[in-house]
Amino acid sequence: MPALPGGTTWLCRGSASFLPLRIFRLNLGSETGFWQQERRRTGANQAVLLMNNYQSTQMDKEVAAGTAAAGHDVLDESWRLRGEQPAHSRRLAEKQLQQSRSAGNGAVAARAQRILAWHLRQNAQFTEAIELLDEVLAGEQKRNDPVGIAATLVEKGINLHAKGDTPGARTIFEQVLSTGDKDVALADKARAQVRLAAIERVQGDIKTSELRCEHALRIFEDLDDRNGIGEVFYNRGLNFFCLSNYAEALRCYRESLQHFRATGNRRSLNVLQRNIAVTHNMRGEIAEGTRILIETLELQRARGFKQDEAATLTAIGSNYYNLGDNLTAIDYQLQSLSIYREVGDVLGEAIALLELGRAYEKLEHFQDALDCYHECLKVSKRVGEKHNSAAALNNIGSILLHEKKYEEALEYFFTSLEQQRTVGHKQGVAIALANIGRTYRHLGHYLLAADYMLQHLTLCQEIDDARGKAQCFLQLGKLCKRDFESSEELLTRALAVVGEKPSDTSTAPCVMLLQHSLALAAKLDARNIASQAYYELYQLFKTSGDFDRALQCHEQYVESRDKETATQNELKLRNLRALHEVERARKEAEIHRLKNVELRQALHELQQANSDLSALNDEKDNFLGIASHDLKNPLGNISSIARIVHKSHATIPPAELCELMEDIAGSSQRMLRLIEDLLDINAIERRKLSIRLQGLDAAEQARAALARFTIAAGDKDIALQLRAAEDLTPVRADEALLARVLDNLVSNAIKYSPAHKRVVLSLRLDAERILFELRDEGPGISTEDMPKLFGKFARLSARPTAGESSTGLGLSIVKSLVEEMQGEVWCESEPGKGAVFLVALPVES
Repeated sequence: MPALPGGTTWLCRGSASFLPLRIFRLNLGSETGFWQQERRRTGANQAVLLMNNYQSTQMDKEVAAGTAAAGHDVLDESWRLRGEQPAHSRRLAEKQLQQSRSAGNGAVAARAQRILAWHLRQNAQFTEAIELLDEVLAGEQKRNDPVGIAATLVEKGINLHAKGDTPGARTIFEQVLSTGDKDVALADKARAQVRLAAIERVQGDIKTSELRCEHALRIFEDLDDRNGIGEVFYNRGLNFFCLSNYAEALRCYRESLQHFRATGNRRSLNVLQRNIAVTHNMRGEIAEGTRILIETLELQRARGFKQDEAATLTAIGSNYYNLGDNLTAIDYQLQSLSIYREVGDVLGEAIALLELGRAYEKLEHFQDALDCYHECLKVSKRVGEKHNSAAALNNIGSILLHEKKYEEALEYFFTSLEQQRTVGHKQGVAIALANIGRTYRHLGHYLLAADYMLQHLTLCQEIDDARGKAQCFLQLGKLCKRDFESSEELLTRALAVVGEKPSDTSTAPCVMLLQHSLALAAKLDARNIASQAYYELYQLFKTSGDFDRALQCHEQYVESRDKETATQNELKLRNLRALHEVERARKEAEIHRLKNVELRQALHELQQANSDLSALNDEKDNFLGIASHDLKNPLGNISSIARIVHKSHATIPPAELCELMEDIAGSSQRMLRLIEDLLDINAIERRKLSIRLQGLDAAEQARAALARFTIAAGDKDIALQLRAAEDLTPVRADEALLARVLDNLVSNAIKYSPAHKRVVLSLRLDAERILFELRDEGPGISTEDMPKLFGKFARLSARPTAGESSTGLGLSIVKSLVEEMQGEVWCESEPGKGAVFLVALPVES
């Protein structure tokens, strides 16, 4: 039997939940650790159950207050892991912050502020999150709370990395790692290692990234932190993906999947499913990848995960782009973009715009593509994000290069280069350097072109990008073809980058560079690069008069081109097959979704029918109650009096006999009113009312209604007053229905007013309506009674002041009749100060 910190004993109920048997005062720090440990061990779903069970059994308010911070933490983290109730989670953190500040508990306030910073990060509000975390850090430094400082530093580093400040993020994570073990939670050290592993991967140092993952894994395993273990395997999967080892990447992703499923971490599961799909795509299994994404999309839509749905739509759109179906890709990206804007996810919006621009660019709709890229730049600038911004800058430059606007293209390439260096994305830096070199070559600035191409080659060698090196040697060979005066020096420098020396000084530098490109292309089976290199060599040998070698190169060029064409055709055929499978998967998913919609609709209709039947059953019970009470009593009274009169009429004095006859008349009148009410309700619900709307004199109708209750009001010494404005126009109503409405309201006002009071009926023109306002001086309507005021058979707490009868149908009839006349009725009341019933009916046009 596990024991809580502080001595609380827990009884296991299966393997899911726990019930406290005894409650002691708990130490907040150790208790928070307990909640975190249980969340890691049993997952988000069971942690919530644990907390709910604990809170539901609290007897000691002081203990409940002592556990509030830990309870808030576990509930909030569980909601965030499961991707549920983000607004509720944020309100919980705000409430916790307010309570902890009132109590002067700085540590709890700091935790609440870190949660709020997490919410800001989810909405790409990185600058605001960092400012909030700096405020938290200042407080923690003042309190000398090293553990809190470390936790806040990790959050700040994550925000800096997301914003694009990779050096700043690295500095912070390394600071956390250099802190002594006693001054930092081990989980925070492991988180810092995982984040640094991500930075190393982006910067091309996969080996160091793997070492950091191993360190983090050992810590998370010791802590039994399954979410942390899942994060490590997810990052290892990304490392293998970058190494093009897709089989091993999938193995790591599936290992990660098991841990996230165990903890109910739906947010990470969604990201993982997308990465698994992308990995299948890279293995040529695009249909399988898309099928996974479509299944994931349906789950997200069913659960209402809007941001995750948008991310999956983006991934599906990218798949269609890779399959060459750019129109469908655009459709998905537009759907994604709409959702990101709806939920205010600025970072997601930038990604969708980038992908949308790529699809437009592929269709050669260059202006549409440029519009998307420029919008991406604006959105990214708004939140200080640089990853997508750098990519958009590069893509704009590529379009300008295609349009031969070389000077403008250079500006964008240089800005992209600066941002790629800031975020430490070496692959992006390499692409920008290559584009700058190409642009300078087009401008005829060959020395500058050679310098940037060599920088590109150096970086490709550093990150082991064989394809990039093959392309670079091809571009350098093209550059040397132009009688470039520094060709030999360029060759020597290029070969030095890859650790080689010129082997044949008699061969022209441009030929040797192109031959190096061919050798690298052959290893990669990159036939498009090979065909370009053979064509360049063919032209060189033909120009120099070496026709034998020219012919040989031309034949190899044709062969490579034909193989490349065959490969392209095979790829197109494979893509068409994949598209067919994708469409089939999509249609199957749509059929499944429609079936689910139909089932949900049928279930909703069944629930509605059950609800209606339940309501009818309640009405039946109410009706039987009325029949057994409100009809039985008057009828019994009439029967009793009739028997008395029948037996003793000869001996009963005339005055007493007259009183008995009045009792019979009163009882029969009550029965008649009840039956009329029931018949009215039935006629209204069956739409059997005969309605004739016409222009009526509102003041005359009100005066007649008050006159009908002169005697009833006189019996209680209640004064009836009419106040009608002079500018009244005819009201559009049915005369009989309006009389019924006014009779019910006036009758109620008299019934619930004490003796010697007033009932005032006022009439005035309100816009295009006549307003009937009936004010009494009774007890008023309580807050509890107000919601059920106009319901059928409503029994309110206020009782008639002279023992009058009430069926609970009058106000329900009033509401139905007013609505039949296209009007509106409502009540305004303050308990103890009477009630005002207002009826608004349209004027006769």
